[in-house]
Amino acid sequence: MKRGEKETGMTSEEPARRRRGLAKLGKRSLFLWIAYQTIKGTLTTVFIWVPLISWYLFSR
Repeated sequence: MKRGEKETGMTSEEPARRRRGLAKLGKRSLFLWIAYQTIKGTLTTVFIWVPLISWYLFSR
């Protein structure tokens, strides 16, 4: 075993690098989730709520 390695075979820098990678992945996932929710909300409003409300208001 080399100096700085643990029983897992990883050097001491690898866990920090993994945490940075996970943080970057988490930030990217958050922005993708926000974009998905925005698109989903827009489509739901346009194709479901606007027709329902207009049908309700103008069918009287």
